[in-house]
Parts: sequence; C-alpha cells; structure tokens
Amino acid sequence: MAQAPKVLLAQVRNEFGKGAARRSRRAGMVPGVLYGAGQETLHIDLPEHEVFLTIRSTKAAQVEVELEGKRIKAFVKDVQVHPVSRQIQHIDLQILGA
Repeated sequence: MAQAPKVLLAQVRNEFGKGAARRSRRAGMVPGVLYGAGQETLHIDLPEHEVFLTIRSTKAAQVEVELEGKRIKAFVKDVQVHPVSRQIQHIDLQILGA
C-alpha cells in the first residue's frame, strides 16, 4: 500500500547568497528551492531534522510542502550534503503536475 507523502513546513526566504544560507543552517533550517514548469521559483527554508527524517525514511522522495497555508506536492530532485559532517546543505524540490 502506498504511503502518504510527508508534510514539510516551509518558510519563504527573502535573503539569498552564501551568508544567508549559512545563517539559515545555523538556525536549524535547510535552504532550498521549489520550482515547476510555468511556475515561479520559490526560495524556501525547511526544518533540517524533518528533511533528514523524510529523506532517510522514504524511497519515493515525494513530499508535500506546506507554504503559506497551501499544500504543494513535490518530488525531491536533488540534495546536497556536506562531505565531512553529512549535514544537508541544500534541497531542490520539483512541483508535481507542473
């Protein structure tokens, strides 16, 4: 039986660049992007622990992102992990059905 996709609570990021990403990581968040065909790319922050548990526990990598009260189905397209600490550095999510 298919498992329901995990729900990740996201916040829109207004700052960009290396410094902003480092501040997000220090605050326990994972910087990421949410994109799809014909849709505007959104820069988001996701809780690091929830992202880690979701990626570790699912093979399909389908998630639901809750952003500003809306739920968006997405597919984990890419995850960048630090080579030494194994901390998640960045995540790319592609909107399904876009």
